[in-house]
Amino acid sequence: MAGTIVVDRIESDASYASNINVASQITFSNTVNFGITSVVPVAGFYSPSTNNVAFTTASTERVRINASGNLQINNLGLGATTPSTSGTGITFPASQSASTDANTLDDYEEGTWTPTFSSSSGTITTYSGTGNYIKIGRMVYLWCAILVSNKGTASGNGTWGGAPFTSISNFVVSGNRTAIFVVREDFNTGTMYQGLMSTSSAGGLFVTTTNGNLTWTNGDIWIFSFGYETTA
Repeated sequence: MAGTIVVDRIESDASYASNINVASQITFSNTVNFGITSVVPVAGFYSPSTNNVAFTTASTERVRINASGNLQINNLGLGATTPSTSGTGITFPASQSASTDANTLDDYEEGTWTPTFSSSSGTITTYSGTGNYIKIGRMVYLWCAILVSNKGTASGNGTWGGAPFTSISNFVVSGNRTAIFVVREDFNTGTMYQGLMSTSSAGGLFVTTTNGNLTWTNGDIWIFSFGYETTA
């Protein structure tokens, strides 16, 4: 039937189980009130308790607005991202959709990275490394350990690289550095050194606190963690 039906009131008789099916839409000019029910719709919304409204799909509650006006949801996918089915949280796009709004959190990411390591003079024969990172907005936090199994002919300072995100170019701590952090040789000597991250770079240097050369020994383990700002 085409046209308009004006209904003053629709009531449900508790003695009957029935449905009202609408092919297009219903427009209300006043209010819609729900009675509390334990019947979960296949896909729709209902009131599971006093002053609560819940939305369902596949006969399962997915979203609820509680009596305090708070939104309760298991997982949220931003943009066209499919929410994670593991645990509870917010899923950001794999490729960041950067915002120019200073008050908008537009990225979160956790992962691993593999550091590169070399010496300013000579050549390291064998090394290996592992690292983790967390990115929140434009801030990146790195953790890393590098094992020099065989130092070979290495001497001078150390050069590290492979960070997952490039540092910014317009914030300079010292010279062309965007970050200065502590590096510890954790196996042979326990000596503290300073680490440097270059501007517009995914790496930097290891040097002594007076910018001198490292002491190279087989079995050295270099450990560091720090935070820096990336471009987006």
